[in-house]
Amino acid sequence: MGRFTADPGTLSPEGKKMVNISEQMTERIDSVYNTIDDMTAKDYLSPEAKEIANRIEEKRKELEEIKDIVNQYGNFAQGAAVDVINNQEEISSEIDV
Repeated sequence: MGRFTADPGTLSPEGKKMVNISEQMTERIDSVYNTIDDMTAKDYLSPEAKEIANRIEEKRKELEEIKDIVNQYGNFAQGAAVDVINNQEEISSEIDV
C-alpha cells in the first residue's frame, strides 16, 4: 500500500480556491435562475421558451448539489491542512521531550 502524504501548504490554498469557486458558482446559479424566474413570470413568453425555461429549472437542484460538494471539498481540504499542522506539532512536541 502506498504512503499518504499531505502538504498543508498546498491543501489550504487549494481548499480556499475551491470555496471561492463554490461562491462564484452560487452567484452564477443565482443569476441564471433569477433570469429564468423573470422570464417565466412574463405572459408574452412563447410556449417554446417556457418549455426551455422549465427544462433549465429542472437542473437547479443538481447545480446546487454540485456547488455544495465543491464547497464541502474546499472546507475539507482547509480543515485537513489544519489537522496536518496540528499533528506535526504534536509529534514534534513529543520528540522534543
